[in-house]
Amino acid sequence: CTVIEVENQTYLIDLGMNGSEAADYVRGEELTVDALFLTHPHSDHADGLGEFIEEFPVDTIYVPVRWFDAIESDSIRDECDEAVAAGAEFTELEPGTRLELSRNCSVTIIESAGNSGDAVNDMSLVMVLEYGESQALFTGDAMAANAPDIDVLKVGHHGSDTATDRALLEAATPEIA
Repeated sequence: CTVIEVENQTYLIDLGMNGSEAADYVRGEELTVDALFLTHPHSDHADGLGEFIEEFPVDTIYVPVRWFDAIESDSIRDECDEAVAAGAEFTELEPGTRLELSRNCSVTIIESAGNSGDAVNDMSLVMVLEYGESQALFTGDAMAANAPDIDVLKVGHHGSDTATDRALLEAATPEIA
C-alpha cells in the first residue's frame, strides 16, 4: 500500500495482502481516504477491500479497464460486491486518463509494456503522479512503457528483479526508488 497525502486529501494505492496494515496506518494517523486506486485484482494488492471499506468509507475506487473480467479470486469478487453495497463506485481508468486530485496534484494513466507473461500483472494501472514540479511513477506489477522522466519510482512487483529493467531506469531516471 502507498499512502499519498496532498493538500488535505488522502489517496491509497493498493491495500496489500489483507488490508490490515493499510487500515492500521489510516486509523493511527486519523485519516479520511478520499479515493482508492487498486492497480490490479491480485490478492497481494487488493485483498481486504470489503473490511477496509466497512471501516473507512470510500466513495470512489479507481481500477484498470477490464478489472471485473480479470478477477480470478472469488474472495476479491465478493469484496468488490461488499464495497459496492457499502456505497463505493468503481471507475475504470485507461491509458491517457488524467485525474486532478487537488489544485497542484494530478495522476495520469500511462501504457503498460504488457510483456511479463502474466495478463493480470500486465493490466496494472501504471500511474504518473505529478505534484508541483515533482513526478512519481507507480507501476503495480507491470512494466511501464514510455515512462517519463520522474523523481521517484515506486519499484514494481515488490522489488522483483524482473519488474524494473534498464530501459525503464534510463528513460525515467528516478532520483529515489
